Order: sequence, then C-alpha cells, then structure tokens
Amino acid sequence: MDLALLGAGDLLIVQLWIRRCKSVIDKGIKSLFHADWKICKTLSVLDVGYMPKITNAVIFTITSAAKALTDLSVGFCDEVTDAAVQMLMDRPNHNSSQL
Repeated sequence: MDLALLGAGDLLIVQLWIRRCKSVIDKGIKSLFHADWKICKTLSVLDVGYMPKITNAVIFTITSAAKALTDLSVGFCDEVTDAAVQMLMDRPNHNSSQL
C-alpha cells in the first residue's frame, strides 16, 4: 500500500495504526505528511510501534507536520533514540502521558 494515497486523500483521518508493518521505511511514513494535506491537520493518534526501520528523522517529520497529534506510539522502534524522545518532550503543549 502506498501511504501517500492515505495522506493525499480527502478522508478525515484522525487515528492511524500501522504497527508491525515491517516493510514500511521512513520514506513511506514521510509520504503521509505534506503541509497542505488534510491528514496534517486531523491526525491525532498514530501508532508506528514495532517498526524496526523507523528512525529519528521520521519522528521529526511526524511531530513537525501532524499539528493535531496527541498520541504517538513508537514502542520497539529500534532506531528511535533518546534524542527523538526528547524532541517529543520539548514539543509545545506536549502531554508526556500521551506521547
């Protein structure tokens, strides 16, 4: 599945779980988020847990683009480091119990 199709669509996507999709890489996640796409304004819950190819760079893209994001699951993403977690904590208006 091309994740860009989800991002470019006109559907009101508020929650998205792509957990354990081991073939998805940073490029796929980044393709979801373009500044003028609706998903950037509506997505509040994203689960990318257990995806070994996800990196800090894609966490930066997600947190920069997804303006309504309140819940991000990155559990067992081996390439996500403490630096990305700190970036999440430093986000304006963050709630550490949700991110």
